[in-house]
Amino acid sequence: MSVTFPEYVQVGAHKYKVIFPYVFREDKGLYGQIDYAINEIRINGVDSNGIKLPDTVLVTTFFHELFHAISNVFTNRECNNERDIEAFAQGLAQVFCSAQLPDVTE
Repeated sequence: MSVTFPEYVQVGAHKYKVIFPYVFREDKGLYGQIDYAINEIRINGVDSNGIKLPDTVLVTTFFHELFHAISNVFTNRECNNERDIEAFAQGLAQVFCSAQLPDVTE
């Protein structure tokens, strides 16, 4: 599997730019980050040692940050329960990585 991300994702009325790969200068251990002020989702391509992240980690990280955006937009507050966010991200990543889902983008 080779991971590609959309350039933008729409969550409610908000359009988030997806930046991949993003180099985290402030914390090299971060895999992803969302910035609500400028509507960006940032996904790192490598771990803190500079080793390429597996595709499954990249997909899970994308969903993790996307769930933060969904929570913020639709509940009007940021979900800081990282365990719940990560559980949803892992579950959705499993579905997308293991299933032959129809392409509904066209």
